[in-house]
Amino acid sequence: MPGLSVTTIEDGARLRVRNDTGMRVEVPAGDGQTVPVTVPDGGSATWIDARATTLDRDLGAASRGTWEVPLTVGPTRVTVTGELVAGQPPRAASWWALAAGIAAVLLVLARRSPRPHVLLAVSGLLVVAASVAHVVGATLAVRSAPLWGTFLDATGIGLLVWPLVVAAAVAALRGRAGACWASAPARA
Repeated sequence: MPGLSVTTIEDGARLRVRNDTGMRVEVPAGDGQTVPVTVPDGGSATWIDARATTLDRDLGAASRGTWEVPLTVGPTRVTVTGELVAGQPPRAASWWALAAGIAAVLLVLARRSPRPHVLLAVSGLLVVAASVAHVVGATLAVRSAPLWGTFLDATGIGLLVWPLVVAAAVAALRGRAGACWASAPARA
């Protein structure tokens, strides 16, 4: 259909319709899609369409599946079709083994180091930096939702953990590891 563009975005999580057909495009509700979508001529719309995503759908052992979304452009009915391609999930055991190995190495190094607090503080700050980089990258990948709302949603418990780790690292680097949690009683 000339002037009509339907694209999957955000790794297939959403559909985007750009309408330059000279007519109104309507996407009806149905098959799990509860809200109809109307796109005026010259406009665009982005939404999550349950018919075109893996939401509430398990591909099972199959690595591929198909989807279709009906729509009308003026008086003409059109069906947009696509393919779901499931990627292999990461091997969780490998990641857990890597994390446990790094933790073990850090503990051994900390026990042998004359200044273990520096090693652990720097390690904590590196983990916070990696977490912040991941959240910022995930936020910037989403183009169809408000930036700050997406950032806060992606952050999760990081908003609590990041400042605590930074405060603990700063206190440890200053040589007062317990200073950020409580004051030690004075000794006579």
